[in-house]
Amino acid sequence: MFWKHTAVVIACTLPFVLGGCDDESEPGYEPAQPTRGMVELAVNITGTTDLDRDGVVVRFAGRLKEMNSQEMWVFGWEEGEYEAQVSGVKANCAVQGGATHALSVVAGETRSLTIEIVCEPLGPAQIEFLATTANIVKISDRDSNFETGELEVGCWEDALTGPWGCVYSVFLFDGIEEVMAGRVVKSATLVVYPTSLPPSGPQWGYEVMRYGEGDWDAQTLTYNTRPPRLGSVGAAPPMTAVGTPVEVDLTELVQNWNRGIWLQNGIQLIDGLTLHGELYPDPPSDNRHNFESDDTYTDHSHCPHLLIEFE
Repeated sequence: MFWKHTAVVIACTLPFVLGGCDDESEPGYEPAQPTRGMVELAVNITGTTDLDRDGVVVRFAGRLKEMNSQEMWVFGWEEGEYEAQVSGVKANCAVQGGATHALSVVAGETRSLTIEIVCEPLGPAQIEFLATTANIVKISDRDSNFETGELEVGCWEDALTGPWGCVYSVFLFDGIEEVMAGRVVKSATLVVYPTSLPPSGPQWGYEVMRYGEGDWDAQTLTYNTRPPRLGSVGAAPPMTAVGTPVEVDLTELVQNWNRGIWLQNGIQLIDGLTLHGELYPDPPSDNRHNFESDDTYTDHSHCPHLLIEFE
């Protein structure tokens, strides 16, 4: 019958279609061998404090993966000799054995590699960063430069001669980037110590303006050569007593410096009255007030400084 012949044809051809016509019992037969092995990559970050909690980047044979501590990366790969490279490690952490680790992938086997990273404490949880003499200057809108002497902000006007001018204090926290590298800023406070209060006129306190791009130094900076002011980043209340520290919150400014969002090119103190457009009070008066500077007092703890707290 026709169906009997059809069954015979299918029985004979099916092994050929599925690749099963080879007789494994024949002499010289060799089954296909695996060409890939399994890889298990792990990162272990240890230390007492200030661990690299953001993780690191591991590169293997052109593949990248962001990995945190105790995380495992498992995948299959062709047999061969390879390297696992680690990057994005915080400044206070070190990869044991170097950033590059050799790994052999063996077909049919699983090979494991754990990359050890040890972190050391970054430093104190809080620091005081002083603005030094080399980076402090007082300037006047009459284009004058006063590299030495007390810091000063405000304007004054004579009843006979009229407006005389306004002064501003500028300083740069040179080297602060290195101090903050690899750390997370929790808070930052600018601290100054007044040595005099305005003889007359209303009390507005002062505000802090940040500088944009532009090279400057304390010996040559003037009102007309200063970098552009890019807006207020903090304000202090009116001063009430000589010698009592005045503080202003600059957390956002310092955090943006640390993240590279804003350029760290110094700050300028400006009297609040001046900033709000009332340059010369009526009646004529003097709303200037002074702060201690690094070159006027031997007690450097009263110099302008940033009090930075880290997480």
